[in-house]
Order: sequence, then C-alpha cells, then structure tokens
Amino acid sequence: GKRLEGQYGFRSGTFVHKIVPLARQVAGDTRRPLLLILGAVGVVLLIACSNVASLLLTRSLRRKPELTLRATLGAGSWRLIRQLLTESIVLAMAGGIVGIFLAQAGVSFVKAFGPATIPRLSATNLDIRVSASALGVTCLAGILFGLAPALRATQKKLFEPLRTGVLRSGFGGAQ
Repeated sequence: GKRLEGQYGFRSGTFVHKIVPLARQVAGDTRRPLLLILGAVGVVLLIACSNVASLLLTRSLRRKPELTLRATLGAGSWRLIRQLLTESIVLAMAGGIVGIFLAQAGVSFVKAFGPATIPRLSATNLDIRVSASALGVTCLAGILFGLAPALRATQKKLFEPLRTGVLRSGFGGAQ
C-alpha cells in the first residue's frame, strides 16, 4: 500500500490493507458460538446416553430371570452379552436415524427463519459425511453405554433366581 501510494502519487492512507485468515473471511466470527453449540450438543448426548444406559440397566435387571433361564438352558455369558448389546445398538441406531431427520428439519428451519447475519447460511446442509459420522457416534455410544448393563446382567450368581422361585412356568401372570 505504501509503495502504491508513492508510485502513483496518492495521499497517505489511501490504501488500507488488513490481513485476514481465509476461515475468518468465509465464516466470520461464528467460530466461538459454533464451538459453544458443539459443547452443548456433546453434553446433551452424554445426558441422553446416561439416561438410556440407566433404563437399559433397569430393564436388564427386570429381565434377570429370563437371562438366567437362557443361561441355564446353555447360553453362554458372551451370547447373552451379544444379545443385550445388539438390542442396545438397535435402539441407538433408531434414535440416531430419528436424530438425523430432526437435524435436517432443524437446518431447514434455521435456513427459513435464521438471522441474515450468519455467513453462508443458504449454503448450509447435511451431507453424507455428517450423517455417517453421526451414525458412527451413535453406534459407538450404543456399544459403550450398552456394555455396562450387559456385563452387569450376566455378572450375578447364575442360579439365585432359580432358588428363590422367581422363575415360573406356564401361561398365567406373575403372582
């Protein structure tokens, strides 16, 4: 700028230059709010996972007589753990797919009603990489938070419900 001012005879201060990183030029000052939203989403994910894990743990404790009967009939601990993990992953993946549809609806909502100050808002969308990473995190959370209840359900003494008479046969309801 100084060289151009001297070369073409412009007065001092005509050419003002400022170096700005490309990421800031494209996205503006949205980095901190987006990181804050990412942190909030992570905390909500942990809360939801811990709630689902406690529900799975409660359900596996309620299913203890069934699991004991399966083990008595020859199912190994690893088979019971796989069954409970499969149920946990199916539940997590169903929630993840619903979450992706809700995210798409949320992006459409923000595009329609969002403030005009958000840079490149009209170009925002969910692509296959975002959906795949969300499903990957969902599957990982299903495995991690389903593993504790599955291990807990197969950890106790095997024949304890049989001795206490909890297991019943027949078509009648529990008494």
